Amino acid sequence: LDPELVDAGGQWRMAIVDGAARRASERAALRDSMRRLRMAETREGVWARPANLPRAAAPGDAWDVVDAQCAWWTARPDGDPQVLADRLFGPRAWAERAGALASRLRSVTDAIGAGDDSVLADAFTVGAASLAHVRADPMLPAELCGPDWPGPALRDAYRDYRQAFGAAGREWFRAS
Repeated sequence: LDPELVDAGGQWRMAIVDGAARRASERAALRDSMRRLRMAETREGVWARPANLPRAAAPGDAWDVVDAQCAWWTARPDGDPQVLADRLFGPRAWAERAGALASRLRSVTDAIGAGDDSVLADAFTVGAASLAHVRADPMLPAELCGPDWPGPALRDAYRDYRQAFGAAGREWFRAS
């Protein structure tokens, strides 16, 4: 919920899959690990993203899988990096869904805060969807996602929701 981004300086990280044949399970593990590193596949065997995420932003086991199968490069796109980011990460679609989820989170959080237990099931579903969406945030640099990026607003709404939902859950169990 509290990402630490670094200045990419316009640079991107590229992971290029080593040429050796790999088992299907290794290829599947690589795809999953790349997703966890918030990388996008530019073409078969070439993955990239802006260099604004420190290594500590992803789990060590994901790095282990990727490092075992790929060589790392630092690069700078020749073309418009915004066009590339749009193609690889779909930030507009992510932003639209984030806005809708933040709105729903605020609504169920307000209802929970007002003591409306009838929304708890919907609140759980909205909370889970919101957390999954936060985890799918491409974490692009500000120059590629714009000043109105809804990631922080969704994270804030989720924090408020989590506090309200936790309190309501504790109260529900106490009453039961």
